[in-house]
Amino acid sequence: LCRRVAPSGDRATARAALYTLAPTSLTRAGSLAIFRELGDDMLLPLVISACGDPDSIVKDAGIIALSGWPNATPLQEVYALAKSEETESQRRTALDGYIRLLGLTSERPVEERVAGYKAALALAGEVPEITRSVLAGLSGVKSTEALDLAERYLSDTELHHEAAIAAEKIRSA
Repeated sequence: LCRRVAPSGDRATARAALYTLAPTSLTRAGSLAIFRELGDDMLLPLVISACGDPDSIVKDAGIIALSGWPNATPLQEVYALAKSEETESQRRTALDGYIRLLGLTSERPVEERVAGYKAALALAGEVPEITRSVLAGLSGVKSTEALDLAERYLSDTELHHEAAIAAEKIRSA
């Protein structure tokens, strides 16, 4: 039904009512998942505010929705969540989302994209799964700085394979 309403400010208001009139935290959380699927940027302020909700169900759903947004519009908000959230699970969800959203930013300058991946690595610490995600994202950035960053991990036995793939993709471009 949300997709059938003609595009307008009324559509965003009708969609927002799913959240604001929801009787329980689970239904509010469900509406946030719907908003993520719809990708209506007019609903972003509502989703961002849900990320600070005192109800943990709604807050987690807000972080998941924002991190899974279909375009890179909330990139900076997701990064802020990855830096500041209270639980490891929330920080990890946001960081995974940040890395995914960086992959959607091909129109941004290469320097900004590489800086974003460096910031993600700084937040990741020594978590190999996150570093693998960063290396996969870096493989789509065509620059010597991205190549240098990928090649730093060639000597890491656990990450060598992913680093080699990323470096080769960057080199071939």
